[in-house]
Amino acid sequence: LNCVVVQVTAVSAADYRIAYVDSERIFVEFTGTKTVQSQFLTDLEGWVKQMEAKKADLDKLMNEHDGQRLMLSDARRKEKEDELLARQSEYNQLGVEIWGPTGKAATRNEALTRPLILKIKEVVQRIASQEGINLVFDASDGNLVYGDPTLDLTQRVLDELNKAAPGTGTSGQ
Repeated sequence: LNCVVVQVTAVSAADYRIAYVDSERIFVEFTGTKTVQSQFLTDLEGWVKQMEAKKADLDKLMNEHDGQRLMLSDARRKEKEDELLARQSEYNQLGVEIWGPTGKAATRNEALTRPLILKIKEVVQRIASQEGINLVFDASDGNLVYGDPTLDLTQRVLDELNKAAPGTGTSGQ
């Protein structure tokens, strides 16, 4: 019979240094976030205009169809209805391409925010390492019920992040 002996070492809370950050506050106050939000809003405006143009085209075609329906032959009416269905399908497809879970909006948002998240994480890790902090929690996720304000690294993270020129995503060091 083979036995494995596992030694468990008791670790006290005094052996760990803990801190927290508020990522929502960081996203609101980080100047780099404002630049990214501006870029994303510009993209959104373009996509909304695309959808509005497609919708106006569809509405025009619907109005024409409704006004001419009784005067058209069965074959011509069927042709117009098929065209209307095709345009409706194009409009719906464009909506999915832009607003769907893997659409342009989601993809662009991910592309713009990923570098910010990585930069924030890098700064948090650097500060934690410099301060000998073992664990850093995120207060904005709702899991931190209470945190001593002296353990809050949020302002230090913001100060480091905002040292960089707006939109560069690099630290000023």
